[in-house]
Amino acid sequence: MKKTTFAIFLIILLTSYNKAFAGKFVIEGNIKNIPDSTVIAMRSSINREYVLRDTLINGHFRFQDTAVGDIDSIPVRWQLYGEGDEITGVCIVWVCNNTTKITGESNISVRWNIESDLQEQKDENIFIKASIDDIYLLHLEYTKREVFMKELKALPEDDTVKSKEIWAKIRPVDSVIDNINERIRINDIKIMQNMDINDVWLNHLYDLANAVTEIWRVSKYPDLLEPAKELYARLNDEQKLTKTGRNITKLLYPIKAGDKMIDAALSDFEGKKYNLSEFTGKGKYILLDFWGSGCAPCVQALPELQSIEVDYANTLKIIGIAFDSKESFEKIAKAKNITSLNLQGTNDVWEKYGLSGIPYYVLVSTDGIILEAGYGYGKGTLIKMLEQNNIKK
Repeated sequence: MKKTTFAIFLIILLTSYNKAFAGKFVIEGNIKNIPDSTVIAMRSSINREYVLRDTLINGHFRFQDTAVGDIDSIPVRWQLYGEGDEITGVCIVWVCNNTTKITGESNISVRWNIESDLQEQKDENIFIKASIDDIYLLHLEYTKREVFMKELKALPEDDTVKSKEIWAKIRPVDSVIDNINERIRINDIKIMQNMDINDVWLNHLYDLANAVTEIWRVSKYPDLLEPAKELYARLNDEQKLTKTGRNITKLLYPIKAGDKMIDAALSDFEGKKYNLSEFTGKGKYILLDFWGSGCAPCVQALPELQSIEVDYANTLKIIGIAFDSKESFEKIAKAKNITSLNLQGTNDVWEKYGLSGIPYYVLVSTDGIILEAGYGYGKGTLIKMLEQNNIKK
């Protein structure tokens, strides 16, 4: 299966669940109308680098494994998919000291039947069945979008005419994707309103919270925010304190003006350690720039940030938090002449700030109070942020 944005979207959902377990599981599959030698793979939600593989023979595949963790008999969510073009989509499988049987007659994995005695799998199947056609359509649209994005990335930087033509093709696809996603979310809400809370339920609330969060200063599904908060209100204190629960809280109730800046321990790309709190109380405002070299808007913002750093040198400290490897950061730092302080982003700081994407900017007062926070970049938006908060040069 091609590595599409759809797959990335599902991976994001899977990583929101982090419990470990100890025990043997068996998965037996019998899928018709798929060529022999097709490779079937499974990826664990605990460790995304941990992948099991088997080769389809006469329609059959089998997985048997023991994953050891700190907690015994806790179901864990896996994603099952085909490597190559023969199988479309991703199949969600919950495992824990049990045998799961998968059958089907289609190359569309979301249409396969998953039989298990685990309640988590039974509940997952309810969500899938309610939106099965839309999940497949969503995959097709994301695949279409990826084709256009590859064309866009292959263009010379100065070919603005062709770039505009491709973006004109992408926007209608994005609109279709948004409509499909909204239908899926509405179905999820209806199911969750009548389902007992468990790990499957929490994962789908996380998905919903991610969808209604105001990313790039625009909420795509504003009408779904209140239903999401009503579902969140059903959580007890213990559920809110799980990793998934904490992530949901930060998505539905993100940091805002008036909150104290969240501290985090980070290192620069040479290994020198810092705490964000050490930059407060020194007479300067702080602008936290959460970014990455693979994010086009993040890179587009660099010239404005560099200009601000010079013009506001007496009143403002810019701290970049880059979600990059050392090699990637050094490459773009050299290409774009980046000399300002940049710390290496971590999963911890991503979670603490409840990030849903980048670029993300947090403007902090001289005494460590958040003045403004938001996603996205457009030419002049950062200077406008400073002016609206009466920050002088």
